[in-house]
Amino acid sequence: MFRHTPQTGCRLCDARHPGGVVLRLLPHHRYVCLRHRTWIGPPDADWPAADLSELPDIVHAQRRHLRLLHRRGVPLTFDAVLTAFSFCGHIWNSADDHPKQRGPDHIWHTWDARTRVLIPEDDEALMYGSYSTSKLFAAVHPEAVSLAVIIASPYWRRVADARSPRERERFLQEISTHITYPYDDASVFGDAIGHWSNTDSWRPPSQPLRTYSPARATGSPPPLHRAQSRRDEKSAANAGSGPPCSATSTSDPSSRASGDRTTNGSTAPSGTAHASTKTSRQKQPVREPNWATTS
Repeated sequence: MFRHTPQTGCRLCDARHPGGVVLRLLPHHRYVCLRHRTWIGPPDADWPAADLSELPDIVHAQRRHLRLLHRRGVPLTFDAVLTAFSFCGHIWNSADDHPKQRGPDHIWHTWDARTRVLIPEDDEALMYGSYSTSKLFAAVHPEAVSLAVIIASPYWRRVADARSPRERERFLQEISTHITYPYDDASVFGDAIGHWSNTDSWRPPSQPLRTYSPARATGSPPPLHRAQSRRDEKSAANAGSGPPCSATSTSDPSSRASGDRTTNGSTAPSGTAHASTKTSRQKQPVREPNWATTS
């Protein structure tokens, strides 16, 4: 549900937090801050958010995106939006490679106009400094959400997967009402929408490998948090136990009561304990120095 990389969010939302830049883990369905009309995703590395005050259609697309999420759920919405972005990228690249197919009603002109607002071309240095790949996603976001509504629909997925050419033509006509289609794509990938209709429309959306429900919703911590708690408890128990006492420590009452042990393992009376040790520690005779000098 959340993106894998922390990023900066809306600069106006973060302005109330003192102490510098605020990093957030935003969900995949949050592309626009609706309160401040700011584009916040998908992120570029260390790149500020873009202002959308002159592009209200992108802000409205975020509201439609949230409605789709509440109706279809997270996995299907994420899969549909990602597929729609791929369709828009193929159409945009095809229009760039084949200028003759860009008629007056081609969607390329709409995307180009939005891009010029997000990345001004008045000054070359300003254009270079304001360029961001994320802003290209913003330019196609309204059409991507419109296509995602169709792609996420179980009805239209069945129509796209139908073996009847008439049924499949109905699906392609529905696509053409939201975006320029058909389009001439001479790349090795061919028609991306036709390829999805033939090979991927019947597949269910991919599910995440594992999910972790918040503890406040389930009443108990998830397995990962329980394992961490057990490790913390074990570390605390080991730290509180301390090192074991030595068998020959003089503070051990059991050793004083039973007598000290000698090196061979037998028990000696307390009065004769360590006799050999004391003997070995007796002073050796001091050798007198030779002060005689040779003539």
